[in-house]
Amino acid sequence: MKVRFSRQARADLANITRVIAKDNPARADSFADELEAASLALSSMEKAFQVLGTRNGQEVRQKPHGNYVILYRVTAHHVDILRIIHGARNYRKGFTTKEYR
Repeated sequence: MKVRFSRQARADLANITRVIAKDNPARADSFADELEAASLALSSMEKAFQVLGTRNGQEVRQKPHGNYVILYRVTAHHVDILRIIHGARNYRKGFTTKEYR
C-alpha cells in the first residue's frame, strides 16, 4: 500500500526539524528521517495502530513515535499521513468518538 503525506504533515515535519535544530542540528535531520521511516512503515501494517476517532466519516488512527504522534487514515489503496504532532498537544480535539462505534 502506498503512503502519501498531506501538505500539513510535510509542514509538521519541517517544523519539528526546525525546532529540534535550534538545540541539536545533527539530531534534527536524523529524527526527521526516523519520523518519515515510521510513517512509511505503515504501508505494511496500516491497521496495527489504535483508532483515535473519525473525521468526515473516516477512521483516523494514531501511531506514536517518541514524543510525537503520526495521525493517518487508511483508504482502499493508500495510507494518508494527515499530521505529525507532539504528543503533549491536544491533538484529540477535532475528532469525535461518537462517530466511531
